[in-house]
Amino acid sequence: GGFTAVDAARTARRLGAEDVYIAYRRTKEEMPATQEEITEAEAEGIRIMYLVSPKSIEIEDGKVVGIKMVNQVLGEKDESQRRKPLEVPGAEFTLQCDTVIVAIGQKPDSKCIENVKTDKHGMILSNLSTGSTSVEGVFAGGDSINVGTVIEAIADGKRCACSIDRMLSGDNAVLEYEPEYPVVSKEAVLRRSGYFKDGDAINLQTMDGSERVESFSTYIRTMTEGEAVSEAKRCLNCGCGEGCGLCAEICSEFAIHLKENDVWEINEEECVACGMCYNRCPNRNIEMINKHILVK
Repeated sequence: GGFTAVDAARTARRLGAEDVYIAYRRTKEEMPATQEEITEAEAEGIRIMYLVSPKSIEIEDGKVVGIKMVNQVLGEKDESQRRKPLEVPGAEFTLQCDTVIVAIGQKPDSKCIENVKTDKHGMILSNLSTGSTSVEGVFAGGDSINVGTVIEAIADGKRCACSIDRMLSGDNAVLEYEPEYPVVSKEAVLRRSGYFKDGDAINLQTMDGSERVESFSTYIRTMTEGEAVSEAKRCLNCGCGEGCGLCAEICSEFAIHLKENDVWEINEEECVACGMCYNRCPNRNIEMINKHILVK
């Protein structure tokens, strides 16, 4: 259900395979692949089977003739925060096929990390704040600790660089860790500030699914100048957006402080939840959250 599985399936179609299946043990909502990739794969005739897991490969005369599958149901969430698939006893069937491509995950090369502690999946155990591992002077990040995005890997690398700088330079270190930023719903912020516009995205595809599988040619065109300018105007307004400071001016408890450029911080100990700033913010970037605490 990940990027590699979808890429392998789409490549197989382009190489001439008539019927291509992806077997995934969870549902569509839990698939690691992006919605865009899933939609494009389905448009190319690839069939995705959900809540199934392989049990064995059927072989006759030295050739693959099928793969035995078993149905799954979803139980409680596991360490990946996705519901854990559970096998349904007796719900087995065989899917006839002549080729099996295994794309079931990845882990670091164990020969490179023999002395470093790993989890049960072979991933390096590290301090998420510093990148340090069980071996002094060895730091880890990226796909060696968790298969994520390129952005997450870059952030891990910067965090490790800061740790190495401090280890080697001590008080003379110059690199600084990135501060911890609060995580909020981007969609909620964009909707309440009026910057979120519902509507279809610009269609950059030049071929439909049936045409794409005929070759490996690029099927995404570049934007025109007008389209690029139009998209660039869709400001995400990630910060306060105004920097007006009206929230701080109106706060009678002086609970709102300028933390850094365009970043205002509300001191929860000083705030009495009067709602003045909430009602005054021109971009509606302040939310009222009921914590069920009585302020006397």
